[in-house]
Amino acid sequence: MQFSIEEIEHFVRESPAPVNGHSIRSEVFHIVVGHYHGCGWSPEQIFAHLEQFPDGVGGRYLSEGRLRGEIERSLRQLQVYSQQQRQFGSSATWTSEWNVRSKPEPESKPESEPEPEPELEPELEEEEELEEEPAKPDLPPMCCHGDPDPRPLKSWAIKGLMPAIGHGLLSGQWGAGKTFLALELAGALMTGQPFIGRLIKRQCGVLFLAAEGADEIRLRLDVLVQEKCGGMPRAPFRWYEAIPVLLQPGAADKLIAMARQAHESLQAEFGLPLGLIIIDTVAASAGYSTPGAENDNAVNQALMNVLRTVAQALSCFVLGIDHFGKNIETGTRGGSSKEASGDLVLACLGERELSGRVLNTRLAIRKCRGGPQGMQFPFALRSVESSEQDEDGEPITTLVVDWQATPAAAQAPPNDPWEQSRQNSLRTTALRLKRVLMAILADRGVDLPIGPNGPTLRMVDQGIVREEFYAQTVCEGTPEHKADRRRKQFVRALDWAESQELIGVREIKGITYLWLTRPTQEDV
Repeated sequence: MQFSIEEIEHFVRESPAPVNGHSIRSEVFHIVVGHYHGCGWSPEQIFAHLEQFPDGVGGRYLSEGRLRGEIERSLRQLQVYSQQQRQFGSSATWTSEWNVRSKPEPESKPESEPEPEPELEPELEEEEELEEEPAKPDLPPMCCHGDPDPRPLKSWAIKGLMPAIGHGLLSGQWGAGKTFLALELAGALMTGQPFIGRLIKRQCGVLFLAAEGADEIRLRLDVLVQEKCGGMPRAPFRWYEAIPVLLQPGAADKLIAMARQAHESLQAEFGLPLGLIIIDTVAASAGYSTPGAENDNAVNQALMNVLRTVAQALSCFVLGIDHFGKNIETGTRGGSSKEASGDLVLACLGERELSGRVLNTRLAIRKCRGGPQGMQFPFALRSVESSEQDEDGEPITTLVVDWQATPAAAQAPPNDPWEQSRQNSLRTTALRLKRVLMAILADRGVDLPIGPNGPTLRMVDQGIVREEFYAQTVCEGTPEHKADRRRKQFVRALDWAESQELIGVREIKGITYLWLTRPTQEDV
């Protein structure tokens, strides 16, 4: 089997069509490798060239994560062939099946006795894979168009976004809110509430595998349930704070066993199947064995194959949280095979300042099989206080996702100085203090001078402000717990406003008065 250089280059880009019903891809692959080897290419150069064309002759091996091994095996076979050619001389012929036919001089025999056909020598290596159809093929069921099929044409977990069975990535820059978006997605699937306007088709339980930030899961989940899931006493959510190394042998089996345990627990308590597995993060759980392996497409394809295997075994969706590389234009860090393998790739985008603050955060649908892609959904991360306090009795805060109407104004630096705090919980209480002050100054304020020769200002008794602030601060718990929470919020907002020079404080005749020092046009 011989091909011109043009034909070889064509096969590199497009896999050869079957001949007489039989695939010739394996034979052509060996010929292509032999051609480049004869041109002086190294195995690495051949691999780098073939991996660029997933639809070409090496596409199958690339998708299975064994392209590099097949190249090396072909080169070993070629070396053996060369040695045998030297042994047999020019009478040895190289066939596309990598067999050597020896043509020694025949012994003298009577003319009446026919000369026997030369016998085919055994394969040079037993591991050589031939794609000839076996005598008794073990083939999967064949589907025919028009035959009855009770299965839906497309089964969704989230309509037009996430298939019921599949695997994918949620990638993004550091600090862009990837984990909080993953929990937002989990909350939608657990409660059946729409996600970015998409209908939830499969309400289900969630399994979270925390390779990073395991100590934050309980806090973040509690606040998510409090803010987004109606405060349900128990949520259909399970998590492990340890995860098998994904690239080690047996990792898929271990993950499947862990997921089945979660599925049985969710079914027993909620009657819901396990529908989503979140791995946070892929980089932390991969277990790359050598430096630079993270950029190896074959290694990353093997990594994504683990996610696919788990998804198929559990009939669920497996979502890996991953990082963008230094160049965000290239997307997910590492080999391109990560995103190429996934059924869904979501991206957390934003502009990070030198201070570390990330503005204009948005969720992008980077890839979606069976649905639209390229759409962006702006969001902001809002700080929320947990219902529990830390060991010192101080409030504990975390973040939840709030979807925004437009990306531009959602996170632009505010003009109102009362909105300058980066902590959403403090900003909320500060604005509450501002509203209370403005209302009471108008209705119950008094005009008093500051000092004997000072200016006269409109001010109000701090006790009146405190009473109204408490009335507008809604808390849950025992009376003692409510009183303590309200007192801490009031003191915190008051101290912050004074430090920002937004209010003035002065004691006059034994009464502490407050006034606005920087009223805006809206305030007067």
